[in-house]
Amino acid sequence: MVDLGNATTSGGIGRFPVQVTTAMNVTPNPHVSTGKRRAEHALQTALHHRYGANGAPNADVLSSLSADELADASLANGVDDYAADWLSMVAPESDALAAIRRRCDAMARFHLRALADLRTLHRAFDDAGIAHLVMKGPVLNELRSGPFVRPYSDLDVLIDPGTLRAALDALERCGAEPIEGWLWQHLLETEHGQVPMVLPFGTSLDLHWHLCSRPTLRWNFSVEFPSALLLRSVPFEVGGGLIPVLSPVDMLLHTASHATWSGGDRLVWSGDVADVIEGFDVEWDVLVDRAHAWGVGNLVAEALRQATREAGASVPETVITALRVGGWGRVLAVIDRPRLRRFLGRHDLPMLLRSDMRGDSRTSARLFRGRVTNAIRRRAGHVAPELTRPQGRADSRARYFEFVERETREGFRRPATRIVGPGTVD
Repeated sequence: MVDLGNATTSGGIGRFPVQVTTAMNVTPNPHVSTGKRRAEHALQTALHHRYGANGAPNADVLSSLSADELADASLANGVDDYAADWLSMVAPESDALAAIRRRCDAMARFHLRALADLRTLHRAFDDAGIAHLVMKGPVLNELRSGPFVRPYSDLDVLIDPGTLRAALDALERCGAEPIEGWLWQHLLETEHGQVPMVLPFGTSLDLHWHLCSRPTLRWNFSVEFPSALLLRSVPFEVGGGLIPVLSPVDMLLHTASHATWSGGDRLVWSGDVADVIEGFDVEWDVLVDRAHAWGVGNLVAEALRQATREAGASVPETVITALRVGGWGRVLAVIDRPRLRRFLGRHDLPMLLRSDMRGDSRTSARLFRGRVTNAIRRRAGHVAPELTRPQGRADSRARYFEFVERETREGFRRPATRIVGPGTVD
């Protein structure tokens, strides 16, 4: 463990006016090679430096790293913007910086196209009277203070499920590519809560009609209906124009939950959480109450803990304590140590726990058991059946709309007649 010191500040809002301690410890991941581990150490320390912490890595650390190790670790952790910013200062002639800068340049070109598509979408929805808000990618990029673009690959837009037909029609009228029949059938079979499209300038769009695209997340958590999120949306400047985004509390809840649902094993997510905390005046008491109402208290607590450790985020310790429910946090604290981790590929036990923690311990246990079972089967050489393109049907689009309407009527809860097989993970 590399101890980078501790930073203590004071602050807090509402019922959490307490001292804030950001513990800056780098814990190596036992699943990776020594070289990659050193590269991740350097990137994590650079991430701390980005947020004003002490101990930023200097050029000496590069002597023990190959350019490929550092560039690969940066790509895997989604932190090319952080890495390029740091290397531009300490090693401007390094091969690692040259490789990362090439990706950053490509990302900048993509970002310009995405902003053009975002303006087109925003105009089309405004003209059609469709309430919407933009999430993740370009919004999180605006919260960054560096000269490079935060890596992202698509646009995520949330609408009310009742406006899905009108939204798709508006997008097709402005030049977006309609999806093929077989893809409608795939969405229907997987019960996904988003519709993918390609916008006029080539940017991929995920049009969400729920904050949770996967059905098991919709069924097992109590995330509010999109209508409530849209009512609380706030204007935010992205690419020189104002667009609606999630409210500060909703944005932090979504960013933190998404990070833990995705495994919590990439530095970019800790940076995102730290950026939202730094960029907005978060009402901690509202966040705690809303997290418990959504059933994501443990998820958010884990993401905040990760962000304080990996990105130096300033979070009141009492907030993390107030978010914890049940014993999952204590289980994770015991397992999430290098000597006790299980070598289950990317699906190691701490990551599985981060993905499945929630207030309902029985639900957590069921989801966790299924994920562990699947991970063990993968380690044992079990090969999953090959995915095949479903046979499209002429009425797949209409049947998908009917499914969305039914999900909305049923409050996004698992129907009693629907059976999910043992160990099923979506």
